[in-house]
This record gives sequence, C-alpha cells and structure tokens, in this order.
Amino acid sequence: MAATWWSPSTQTSCAPVPGRNVGPWPNRVVDGRYSFAGTEYQLPINEVARGHALHGLVVWQDWNVDSQSESTATLSTSVVPQDGYPFHVALVLDLVLDAEGLHTTLTASNLGEQPAPYGCAPHPTSPPVLERLMTGSCCCLPPTSLKSPLTG
Repeated sequence: MAATWWSPSTQTSCAPVPGRNVGPWPNRVVDGRYSFAGTEYQLPINEVARGHALHGLVVWQDWNVDSQSESTATLSTSVVPQDGYPFHVALVLDLVLDAEGLHTTLTASNLGEQPAPYGCAPHPTSPPVLERLMTGSCCCLPPTSLKSPLTG
C-alpha cells in the first residue's frame, strides 16, 4: 500500500517541525556550505533571513505508508541526488504503538556507490498527536532514531 502519510498540502494543525523527521542534516548548515570527503557543497538556502540551509530535505517531503495496522506502521521516502546533496538515501520508518508508548526506528540506507553524509534529529510530538498517528488523522511524523550508519 502506498499512500501519502504527510504532505505539505495537508499540513494544517501541526507546528512546522514537531513530530517530523529532520535529515539528511539536522538543525542548520551555516551559509548552506559544507565539505565532505574533500569536496565543497552548496545547499539551497531555505532560512533566508539567517542565510542557512535549515532542517535537511525530508522535513517537507511526502512519506508513503508501506504497511499499517492498528498498532504499527511502516513509512518510507528517499532523498534523491540534487544540487548540494548529490547522494541517494532511502529512509524507512517503523512505528510501534504499545502500552509503553510509541517506539520508532528510522533506517537510512545509502543507495549510492560512495559514503554519504547523513544525520537526523527527533522532534517529539504531543500526546494528542500520538493518538492520531495510528488512526491516520495526523499530518505529522513521529520522532526518530538512526538505526544504521551510512557507509556505501
């Protein structure tokens, strides 16, 4: 099953970042410039007032629902090579809701031939949003943790 879990066009009731995945870089890249493996890169500036690249590329991206049950869901998306980030990274988010709470695992896979720079950051969300996650009525994604490193 492939359905949109979150889309910028459906974002109506959640704050800009809480509950969403932030990557392939968390926070800000000052001036949108970074160096990796001896190469300099320039990211698009999306925090214009401060001149930085903010919150990576997947924070505003659609995620597909690959599977879903009453207490679990698997979502996926990918970062395709583009200006400033010429790396191909697939992301799979597994969610389990049980009596102890919401458990999330984000698996990032480098689909390229060379190592890819990657980072992610959890953005916790509120209990009412957690309740809506498994019913499909929420526009946000849950907090995440990195499961595997990205080495070729």
